[in-house]
Amino acid sequence: MELIRGLHNLREHHRGCAVTIGNFDGIHRGHQHLIETVCQRAKADGLRSCVVSFEPLPVEYFVTRSTAQTANKGKSITRLTSTREKITALGAWPLDQLLLLQFNSALAQTRADDFIRQVLTDGLDSQY
Repeated sequence: MELIRGLHNLREHHRGCAVTIGNFDGIHRGHQHLIETVCQRAKADGLRSCVVSFEPLPVEYFVTRSTAQTANKGKSITRLTSTREKITALGAWPLDQLLLLQFNSALAQTRADDFIRQVLTDGLDSQY
């Protein structure tokens, strides 16, 4: 599995994908089903299989931002896996690539249709 950190690192060979998107903090049965489905569809149609995920997790970004603005100390998020563990767990699957996007204020403010265009259509040429 190839790790791609950020849209700016996408290359032509990364395009033409079956994609699933999520936090993937711990690979539970639901995640396993999504990954398996993406891998099967990609293989059947001659596409690359791709997971799109985020660091930090969106909830971590929003809690950190909320805590800083409200001085609500002591509020924290417990992760199931570190970034390294997530990458390792996803690497155990027959995925072709993992696109890891930095979740920051720019991404948080991206409209859904812009995200679809920038990441899924223009970036990955997603077919599923």
